[in-house]
Amino acid sequence: MNNKYYTKLLSTLVNKIILIEYMSGSGGCLVHRIIGSDYSNIYWDKGINNATDDSLDPLLWPDSGFHIQKPHSIPETEQANYTCHTGSSMFYKEQEVDRTVLSLIIKANKVYKKAVIRSHDSFRKYNKHITIVRIVGNKHKLGRKLSKNHEFLDPIQEPNTHNLNINNLIDEDYNTFLNECNKLSTYLNIKLDIKKVRKFILIWVRKQYE
Repeated sequence: MNNKYYTKLLSTLVNKIILIEYMSGSGGCLVHRIIGSDYSNIYWDKGINNATDDSLDPLLWPDSGFHIQKPHSIPETEQANYTCHTGSSMFYKEQEVDRTVLSLIIKANKVYKKAVIRSHDSFRKYNKHITIVRIVGNKHKLGRKLSKNHEFLDPIQEPNTHNLNINNLIDEDYNTFLNECNKLSTYLNIKLDIKKVRKFILIWVRKQYE
């Protein structure tokens, strides 16, 4: 995909999207659900929630996760036991944005909310003003079923970029978690129900060992 496509697209999406930049296995969907739990500012619908039940609560563990994006080395049925996949929300640098994702952004804009988009690629070079949450951390401390090919991003200092330490966010120490969560909500100017977020994270952590 040529540079002009994403340069033009992102120029129209400033202040309309939050881009989560992360490597596979580093908890991007977990962070997506946490951010999405602020209903007053963030758009959420059934397609994003990616569950077979009718709940639209991002912090209610999806009953199965009916769509798991490819490629993944771990079988889909096994992943569904310990992941909380979100759908209709990916940017891929090598291809045009899917119509479903564009529709999501349009629907969010119509109700004056932001859409959260995930990507395993870096899009900063296309726009300096897009808000990016960059998930960083140590994969060996995360406790997930990761292959040797998984690598996590390192912190960087760039405009409109927040480095979120995933290890701190899921830490068993409550104050460490709270500090990281508060930094995220302050940066994005969103309101999070700390008790619900903490409960969901503890479920996520527990499922890594089931």
